[in-house]
Amino acid sequence: MTNFMAEFIILVILTITVLNVEASNECGACEQLVINKIGDRKCVRQPQCCEQHGIQLTCLVNPCTNYNTACPRAKHCVPVYCEEIGCTAFYYDDFYNLIPGGECEVKVLKIGDDELDGIVSRARRYVSSFFGI
Repeated sequence: MTNFMAEFIILVILTITVLNVEASNECGACEQLVINKIGDRKCVRQPQCCEQHGIQLTCLVNPCTNYNTACPRAKHCVPVYCEEIGCTAFYYDDFYNLIPGGECEVKVLKIGDDELDGIVSRARRYVSSFFGI
């Protein structure tokens, strides 16, 4: 192997190493680098990473369950269960752009809502028929 070839190989290895280090430092502590389908580099939240938000919690319901209903524009959802921010979903579009929280909201059913009243009514009928009440 000539000196030129050896130097070229070392240069290629160093370039790859530098690019990998730059990519790993590009995102925050709880983010991972993703290359979207058009080649853009995006930092996306890592699931269950609570480095800056307290201890990890245990949540009864995954906040990303049925995320397409809560946020029709979302194509990706990352659940995070941290003490300071609670059981939270981070929504991303098809290109891994973060969708602002105000655009995607989970509907909270309250007493008096027609939808909740219908659920309660069906539950009462089911319990009555099951127990013969």
